[in-house]
Amino acid sequence: MLSYFPTPYPNEWWYSVLCRYHVRSGYQKHQTTMKELFGGDISISLAGVFPNNTIRKTLAQLPMNLLSFDDVVCRHTLFPFYMRFYPVREKHHVLGRLRRGENVVVTGIRKYADVPNWHPRYCPQCVENDRQQYGEPYWHIDHQIPLMTVCPIHSCRIISFTSLSLREMGHSFIPLTKLALQNEKTVEFAPWEEKLSQILCDYFNLPLSIGMTDGYNNIAITLANMGYESIQNSSPHTVLQTKKLYRDLQSYFGNETVERIIG
Repeated sequence: MLSYFPTPYPNEWWYSVLCRYHVRSGYQKHQTTMKELFGGDISISLAGVFPNNTIRKTLAQLPMNLLSFDDVVCRHTLFPFYMRFYPVREKHHVLGRLRRGENVVVTGIRKYADVPNWHPRYCPQCVENDRQQYGEPYWHIDHQIPLMTVCPIHSCRIISFTSLSLREMGHSFIPLTKLALQNEKTVEFAPWEEKLSQILCDYFNLPLSIGMTDGYNNIAITLANMGYESIQNSSPHTVLQTKKLYRDLQSYFGNETVERIIG
């Protein structure tokens, strides 16, 4: 049983909570903290944005009802983001598997998050605000959303900490307080980046109960209404003019962005 564990800050990444525990424990070695938190298991990856066994094993050592498993998963990981298009029953099924300690793999994470080239990110204005309000900065979970490049609260560029890799963070506790941070609030960005970042934030913060509707594709219908539907279409399904759509996406977002995301 743990005698102490930090209360997660609003919008804090679960990895960041574990880092703050490591700092306050006073241990010099990361493995000592891992053994204490995870019952001797030092093979768990610490820095996943999708929930893994670090949550279940840590909460098992805390007084009952101190922290809710579902709250940690839904508020401090990207579970709501990656599960958004799943039916509600499937979301609760996956939550049940995670509670039992099963390993759940979402194939889209590696494809869209570009995991081999992924680096943790932070907003310099959030860092200042966190220091003033809580006495320390922390990793925000929404800043780790793929494609988010602008802070949805402060409208400034989110900075990637390129010297840190997911692999390194997977076996080390690296709190934001221990890093030399940049303070680049005035870096320019395209107008669509701010709009997209706000959409991604809203999408992430929707209630878990909101998801896809079986038999209805609102994206396809919207694109069809915008003029992208194939006119000579004998199919009962909505068929889009993909080449025209791709060219327009390139014109709006730029070739590099579209090729990186879509191919």
